[in-house]
Amino acid sequence: MATATIGVRERMAAASRRIARVKLVDRAATGIITSGGIFIILSVLFIFVFIFAEAAPLFRGAKGEKRGTLSLAAAGAAAHGTPSRSASTSTRSTSTRSPPTRASSSSGSRTARGTVS
Repeated sequence: MATATIGVRERMAAASRRIARVKLVDRAATGIITSGGIFIILSVLFIFVFIFAEAAPLFRGAKGEKRGTLSLAAAGAAAHGTPSRSASTSTRSTSTRSPPTRASSSSGSRTARGTVS
């Protein structure tokens, strides 16, 4: 009967070591999952803070300051890369040629090349 008790004690000792190892892994997993959850919550919180910081100027009044004046003629010439209007009127062509007109589609049917048949 003494040999049966030793076997039971050895099995109990091995089982307690295994249980301790499982508890350690369980605590580690609990810590990792908890820290991951906290990280996700903080990430979402910081996303909301970022969105609020970017949208906050939309709710404030507009501000502007005068930096200088610009004539409209000079602004148009600068935007189109052309000389000012007073300089271009003396060299402007006086041609009255009108742009070409398109043939109406009712006068004939068009072929694949675009000619009227």
